[in-house]
Amino acid sequence: MWPAGPMLGRFLTGKAELNPTDATTAARRSRVPAEAGNATGGCFASTLETGEGYRAPAVTAVPCRVPDARAAIGRSYPRTGIWCELRGALARNTHTGAQTIMAITDTVNLEINSSTQKVCMCAERTGLPPLLIVQAGPGLPLLHEMRKFQRRLQLEKDFLVSYWEQRGCGNASQQDAKSVSLLQQIDDLCAILRWLHHETKHTVIVFGISLGATIALRAAENEPDKVKSVIAISPDANTAGSDASVYSFLQDQSVLLRGSRLSGRVKKLGMPPYTDSTAFQGRASLLADLGTIEQGKNFNAILRETLFAMIRTYGLFGTAKALRNMSLIQRQLLPELVSIDLFANPPRLAVPVHYVFGEKDALTPSAIVKRLPAVTEAPACTAILVPKAGHMVHFDQPEIVRSIAVSA
Repeated sequence: MWPAGPMLGRFLTGKAELNPTDATTAARRSRVPAEAGNATGGCFASTLETGEGYRAPAVTAVPCRVPDARAAIGRSYPRTGIWCELRGALARNTHTGAQTIMAITDTVNLEINSSTQKVCMCAERTGLPPLLIVQAGPGLPLLHEMRKFQRRLQLEKDFLVSYWEQRGCGNASQQDAKSVSLLQQIDDLCAILRWLHHETKHTVIVFGISLGATIALRAAENEPDKVKSVIAISPDANTAGSDASVYSFLQDQSVLLRGSRLSGRVKKLGMPPYTDSTAFQGRASLLADLGTIEQGKNFNAILRETLFAMIRTYGLFGTAKALRNMSLIQRQLLPELVSIDLFANPPRLAVPVHYVFGEKDALTPSAIVKRLPAVTEAPACTAILVPKAGHMVHFDQPEIVRSIAVSA
């Protein structure tokens, strides 16, 4: 599971009564009712097979109706489709410095299973096939990382990219944060897939990260006709095995760095499982400082980057709500996540699956890297172990991950 959310733990007070006012100015909104409308054996490969990515025709205006998902879309004039309102935005290429102008729709608010959730859809032009980002967790928001995704991966050149803010994440209500469970997240993702499929009239590439990848695999099992393929970045496959691997890794590092402050932090952490936020956050900071989350970034660097991005996206009060929600969601989910075991109940999908692992990721031991693709049932199943990459493979080696998405 991705520990970036817990990396903000030092800023989490755990005070449930925190209830700041959202400073965002509300635009005029009209409520639009909406309704969305066998696998073979797995395999393991060191590299991905390449293929041509398809291009969907331009999206036409459709009356969007999706069960369990009512869209409330901010518009100053009547809506005629997801491309009805375009606005310019700039994304700078991390490597070349070049700027890209994108056509971006406004954020869509969806009522999903009695909770309000946001989806922001972005693309350089109309007519591109849909790709859905399913963020890591537990409790980590996504919208503040949109610019980072756009700078590094530039998926909007080839896809209509949908950034889904999951239940209770970001500046959502406290009630939504308290209603999170693993099964609920899977149900929510199924509803999102139905809505996006009906909205675009095309099957969706699901791009899941860490816990988000695990959720994506389960949702794709339930909605095979809505999904084109699944890209699973560092999925949470077996919590017990991952915890044991991390514990062994930290013990080895403690011996190597005997007498250092890190050695004392490892001793203080104790043995897994880590079902409370304090221990979970402590382990997250250790892994970040040892370079296994994002290469070249320690805990403080990731923390600063995340906080600045959240304040820019949600404002000060919205960021306070997002931090509160992370704490609440961790409290709800951490005990439940201990039981994750994709080996006991392997993914069985009717669509291709592409696993992506980081060579430097302590959370994903080599046994999981080799075994998970082998037990996965899918028409095609590939796996790649990316060098010089930690848990956030897509940020460490964006060109490789982008090529996987384009050919998925």
